[in-house]
Amino acid sequence: KAVVSTQSTGIVKWLGHYITIHCTHKSFVRISNTMFIIALLSLFLLQVAPGSTECLRHGVDFGGADIGHRKAYSLQECFDVCKDLSGCKSFTFRSWTNDCWPKYKRGGNSGPTLNGGLTSRNMECGTTKSDQSCKDENTDYAGADLGGRTAHTFNQCETFCRNTQNCESITFRASDSQCWLKYRKFGAGTRRVTGLTSLNMRC
Repeated sequence: KAVVSTQSTGIVKWLGHYITIHCTHKSFVRISNTMFIIALLSLFLLQVAPGSTECLRHGVDFGGADIGHRKAYSLQECFDVCKDLSGCKSFTFRSWTNDCWPKYKRGGNSGPTLNGGLTSRNMECGTTKSDQSCKDENTDYAGADLGGRTAHTFNQCETFCRNTQNCESITFRASDSQCWLKYRKFGAGTRRVTGLTSLNMRC
């Protein structure tokens, strides 16, 4: 059984996270292991993420462009590390190992990639979606690539571009969920290719 002192505020480390428990009675409370885990899990799930939750990219890595490596015991702590670090533009956090990577570029070195164990965020997150009225169906913006990656949907590909420093346009292929980020409007040139959809971030 777990014993929690109820005379003052206590901090418990559980699954790599420090969780504060506020106690109101003067006696000791004995809680069964099951109830203790349920109580801590509830507190864990109710933690407030740093800043707007719209800015967080769950299951996404901002690879490279690291300003070293830190240990952090929550998303908020990793956010604070980046906020207090000169030149930090973004970060990636891995909760189960308490690893925090602050970064000097938005989106890391070449933009977001899918990685189920990570959560990333730009400090200036840019939540405004681009105008998709200028979407080019069956069109490839060829060349000027910042690299290809998997994206589950066209909208996720567009989000990846918004989250990437110097990304100006995208090309997406739905048949195999491939997304190419580009550093120039229209890439290096356009061509008609069935099955590809392209978009400039600014029409």
